[in-house]
Amino acid sequence: PGTYFSSYEWLTTPKYDIKNKEHVDIVDGVAKGNALPDVRSIADALKAGKDAGFELVMHYDVALNADIPWQAAMRTARRAAYLTDMITYVLEKLGWAPHGTWATHQMLLRAADNLEKSGEMGIFTPMYLVTFRKPLK
Repeated sequence: PGTYFSSYEWLTTPKYDIKNKEHVDIVDGVAKGNALPDVRSIADALKAGKDAGFELVMHYDVALNADIPWQAAMRTARRAAYLTDMITYVLEKLGWAPHGTWATHQMLLRAADNLEKSGEMGIFTPMYLVTFRKPLK
C-alpha cells in the first residue's frame, strides 16, 4: 500500500483515428517494426492502471515539452541508417553477413519511417509517462 508505479509508454494519442486507414497502417507499422504488441491509447493505459487497483497520480506526454520534436531526431538518425542499409546489403551479398540481415534492416527502416510519420501527424507518442499509486486502504 502507498507504493508508486511509473511507466513510460508508447501510445496512440487522441488524434489517432481507428477509422482512418492511414493512421492504422502507420501505427501497425510502428508496432511490427519494434516488435510491440498492439499499441494502446492513452485512455487504455490509464484505464488499465485503474482496473489493476491503482490510483492515478499523474500522466503526461513528455514529448510535448521537448525542445526538439522526437520525430526530428528520428529523421536525423534515419539518414545514417540508409548508409547502414547499403552496407548490410553488400555484406549479405558477399556472404559476410547472415542471410536475412538486409531484410531485417529494411524492416527497421520501415519502422523508423512510420515512427517519423506518426510523430508528424501527432497520432503516436513514444514518451507518455504515467504514475500510479497503490491505495493505502
